[in-house]
Amino acid sequence: LGLEVQSLGPDEIGVLVTEVIDKSPAWKAGLMVGDRLLGYNGEAIDGIENFGERLTETQPGDTIRFIVDRNGRNM
Repeated sequence: LGLEVQSLGPDEIGVLVTEVIDKSPAWKAGLMVGDRLLGYNGEAIDGIENFGERLTETQPGDTIRFIVDRNGRNM
């Protein structure tokens, strides 16, 4: 995917994007450092472990639809 994330607080949904690798699929999709990934293919991201599990279930070439919070706006 080409990004690194970190956990948010224990009562917060999602993960925080801390790095986006140039020319990666995440970079091409327009993800940016500081974005909060809240949803993954229509389901809430409950934390970093949940995010990792969903990534391992995704096959190469599959399309992923994220709900992204950027500066307080969902995208």
